Amino acid sequence: EAIQSEEFQNFDKSEQSQKTRDFIFGTLGKNTNDDDLLDCLMTTICTDRPLPDAVDDYGKVGSRFELAAEFNIVSYNKVMMFNDAAYAKMSMAPLWTEIMDNIRPWLQADPGDAPKLAIFSGHDTTLMPLLASLGPKLWNETDWAPYASMLLIEIHELIDGRADKSVFKSDFAFRILFNGKILTGLIPGCPQDCELCDVSHLLDIVDIFTNQPPDCSVPGDDEEEEPASEVMVKTQKLMSTKEGILLLLGLVVVSAIFGAMGTNAAVLSTNTAVGANVMEEEIVMLQENGFEDEPEERTSARGI
Repeated sequence: EAIQSEEFQNFDKSEQSQKTRDFIFGTLGKNTNDDDLLDCLMTTICTDRPLPDAVDDYGKVGSRFELAAEFNIVSYNKVMMFNDAAYAKMSMAPLWTEIMDNIRPWLQADPGDAPKLAIFSGHDTTLMPLLASLGPKLWNETDWAPYASMLLIEIHELIDGRADKSVFKSDFAFRILFNGKILTGLIPGCPQDCELCDVSHLLDIVDIFTNQPPDCSVPGDDEEEEPASEVMVKTQKLMSTKEGILLLLGLVVVSAIFGAMGTNAAVLSTNTAVGANVMEEEIVMLQENGFEDEPEERTSARGI
């Protein structure tokens, strides 16, 4: 749907895009739909390795390197930001859910054992949709996340007497920084002249797509799947008992029996096929020697 949109089609069918596409495919031998084009260009130039002559013009006027890179960047970002960043929100919903699971306890009177610091590692294509999912002003379609970029989400508890109740309706605020630049004021509903924003605005944005059921869930299935951690704990408890050890040994024995049966069947099948081939070869040899009308002798010869 994003690719078929009028905005994307106008970009994709423009004269400049067509020239760039022809250059990428005809000269570089790359398909313009390949996601690795930008990675190839950037990793090569950032590690001081020689570029192909056709794109060894970075920083020059009309640089073909920059034209190819920008075409790839805009193509990706237009799809990511289409329809109020629907793709970004859908793809980042699981990660946002995990992030908010670390934040929500701190909005309660007792955060329990919630971590004070949570660190996530991702890619450029993780950071960009994360920011785009928060609003249309947080990412530009011609930008790409630089190498070693960092996104910080801070939660601040407001102290009585310091908070403006007309701006901060709760006792908590958040601040977002990307590579040291404060972006909080670009988020819808947040004051542009303040580094902090009431946490309710963050919740209003991300709750819409983080509360959706998982993509693989079965409609009408009310049974909750056990978390992996609980499964591991139960498995460890079982294996610490005599019954658990006997069960494991039984599974090993059964697996060995079925494995041996499968191997034996495969060997017999192979031998049968080989025997058939040998017999066909002998029949051909006998026919060449003039014994075409003596099938019984051919059979006895096969037996010998």
